Amino acid sequence: MSSANYDIYSILTTGPEAPWNIVWKNAEIIEATFSFSGDWLKLERKHIIDNMAGNNLPREEVEGFLLKLILESSQMEHIQKLSLYINDYYRNMNYAVDLIASRKRPRLEWLFIGYRNYNENWSLDELDYPEFPDPPLVSPKSTKLLCLKTPMLESLTVEGENVFSELEHDHLAYLDVHGWCPIHQCGLDLGSGKGINLPNLKEIVIRNTNPSGGHGPPLDAAFLYFCPKRLPKLKKIDISEAELWSGEEDDRGSFLVLAESAILPQLENLVLDIVDFGIEEINYEDILRDVAPKFFHLKNLHIRNEQKDHVDLVKRIKELVQSKGKNT
Repeated sequence: MSSANYDIYSILTTGPEAPWNIVWKNAEIIEATFSFSGDWLKLERKHIIDNMAGNNLPREEVEGFLLKLILESSQMEHIQKLSLYINDYYRNMNYAVDLIASRKRPRLEWLFIGYRNYNENWSLDELDYPEFPDPPLVSPKSTKLLCLKTPMLESLTVEGENVFSELEHDHLAYLDVHGWCPIHQCGLDLGSGKGINLPNLKEIVIRNTNPSGGHGPPLDAAFLYFCPKRLPKLKKIDISEAELWSGEEDDRGSFLVLAESAILPQLENLVLDIVDFGIEEINYEDILRDVAPKFFHLKNLHIRNEQKDHVDLVKRIKELVQSKGKNT
């Protein structure tokens, strides 16, 4: 028995932890979210899936089959917003990208692709996979095809570890990266020819974290390697939810690393959690004289938390930025 004998959409969107959540408009799917849990199969659905597939599917192939059923549907041609939370990411991350790129998605504007449980229940024990995927989960060929088939994509969120090795898109305006280097070397490994080339990108949110503990990715990779030629329209960087370190023996904090970044002069907005200097002994006058002026051009410097040890200095820096240094 084939899938044609079933109401696919009813089966895949009904019940606790249904794998697909779909929004329809004029008989077309405009929004869809995928998140597969093995618990959904326990509710006497495995035999239905096997009948739809025409054979007894191994459990490890079920997620890919459920992705295929909807992503290859003709009703998905004009999808506008798509979220894919992949459980078996080693097996299905590249497969999901290939399914998206199997046809042109002319109206897709918003895309999330990442691990299903990366944030709160992150664990590799069940699937027995290496801690850090190498090579990246999605091949360069598949990545290029994805970008080609989504010409109007404006917003992309990538969550996980080493999902893409590179990213080049002419229209993308907003990029949110969450995880331990979700794009190879934070997408900024210029020496290898890999990285991000996003001529229309206006804002990037870096939420790099290490879910197994310890530091996040080095700050020098996240900022010093930002190439203005590859990101000519970038105006805003938000690292207020990042766990980063400088990667240097002196452990410079984010504020000092940003001051040396080639991308800083073109920014208009910068969002930080704290003004992190990363060094124990701070000479206020040196920082006010040598570092703070590099931030005077910003239209907005937003600091969410002001740590007690530096509250006077942070206040002074914010005042200097707001006054463009006129109060020195």
